[in-house]
Amino acid sequence: MPSSCSIISNTGNTTLAGLDDLPEELLLEIFLYALNPSLALTNRRLHDMLSHPPSSFAARWLIAFHPTASSRDLLGRCLRHPICTLDVVRAIERIWSLSSSSSSSQSSAIDVVRPTLSSPPAPPPLELVELPKRLFRNLLTPTRRVLPPTLLPFLNYLFETYSPSPSSHKGYPLCASITNHPVSLPLTELLLARGASPGLNDGYAVQLAVGKKDLGLVKMLIECQSGGDSARGRDGGNAKRRRTEDRTKVTSKMLSVAVKFKNRPIVDYFIEKGVVPDLKTLAALGQL
Repeated sequence: MPSSCSIISNTGNTTLAGLDDLPEELLLEIFLYALNPSLALTNRRLHDMLSHPPSSFAARWLIAFHPTASSRDLLGRCLRHPICTLDVVRAIERIWSLSSSSSSSQSSAIDVVRPTLSSPPAPPPLELVELPKRLFRNLLTPTRRVLPPTLLPFLNYLFETYSPSPSSHKGYPLCASITNHPVSLPLTELLLARGASPGLNDGYAVQLAVGKKDLGLVKMLIECQSGGDSARGRDGGNAKRRRTEDRTKVTSKMLSVAVKFKNRPIVDYFIEKGVVPDLKTLAALGQL
């Protein structure tokens, strides 16, 4: 697509008109139908507009960018893109519910933003099976000092609306949260409350917590307590915590990691939980 074209005015003079001369709405429509993210790099004005696009436009573009997506995987694909915020998700839902595409879950998503003249039944409801890694990847940055303010409300909405797995991608969200502990403690609490499993991958999340040398965090991951901390705070420490089944069993691998970090309180806690050390770990215990 040329960046400029010749226009002959009424006076007979020839002037050059480019993308900068087009109205904003037309520029966005051109970008939508091009479906080429690189187009934004050809024009500074277009690039600036797309840095913070309207939610409705971002929703239309994401749907059109995944033309073969079905109701089962469209939202998951859209959430991989940084522009897919909570407002954009809501806009996707509105567009999807108002569309007149086929009722089959395998129908093309492109019909949602470029509908036909016919009016078949509405498409099936959107689904979300897994949380995208994109939401948690920034937690792995060592310089991260605060949680993104929009993260917890966004996750709460997704959990309440779609019930995705809190242990998506083999427990990636919980592991990313623990890596950034204690900054991400509210996120860890949210994921555990939603049913995240710390025992995946031989308890890798617990091993990360051991590396933080935080016994309280380790206990939070292993023990599933109902109202324990809040009751203790209200009654001055006299309230008894209701015991429930642990979220995961302590393994010899977890104990081995605790011994490696020479953290005696965590080692003692694991032994109290009944884990049996292997011979190598048993020999190392004598040197603590």
